[in-house]
Amino acid sequence: MNTAQNQRHMGTERKIREALLSYMNQGKEPTVGQICDAAGINRSTFYRHYVDVYDLMASMEQEFKHGLFQSIQGDRTILSRLAGDASVLESLIDYIGKNPQFYRVYLQNHETLPLSEEFRRYWETQVAPLFRACGVNQESRMRYYYSFFKAGLLSVLRLWLENGCVETPSELSQVIAKMLPARSDLPASESNASNEG
Repeated sequence: MNTAQNQRHMGTERKIREALLSYMNQGKEPTVGQICDAAGINRSTFYRHYVDVYDLMASMEQEFKHGLFQSIQGDRTILSRLAGDASVLESLIDYIGKNPQFYRVYLQNHETLPLSEEFRRYWETQVAPLFRACGVNQESRMRYYYSFFKAGLLSVLRLWLENGCVETPSELSQVIAKMLPARSDLPASESNASNEG
């Protein structure tokens, strides 16, 4: 595919995706015909790119999932960086802020960021050590803290997107980073109780 064809192809995909997001931001699930009308293309053009609307949504989700994960890759591990500084969190927020239409819709319809598989992989090497460092050694208790933090993070991100991303990624990451557990935040009996279990 030459450069001009590639640019046309990418331009068409961008129009199709923007049309879908426009409908979804209004709480509507559009048909292929409605997407084509909004994007200014015919059905055959749509079907050269996607099988149907669900294929389009799955493709977008996969692309944004990959982009989000790439945004937080680094030399240091994700949650150990979160514990020491806000750079990973800031990178994640920055990526979400650059794609607000998608994430506004996505987070209205999902209870987690599209990183579940990656975060499961990091549980033993990154999440668990963070909580152990804070004195939480029982896995069931770690999962309670982690679940609470994850739900809070998603609520903050939804609110930030609804408010038009007023705070910079740096400002918001600092707010969120303060919500991470610290040994001093745990009840005095937490370490003893977790060692007994």
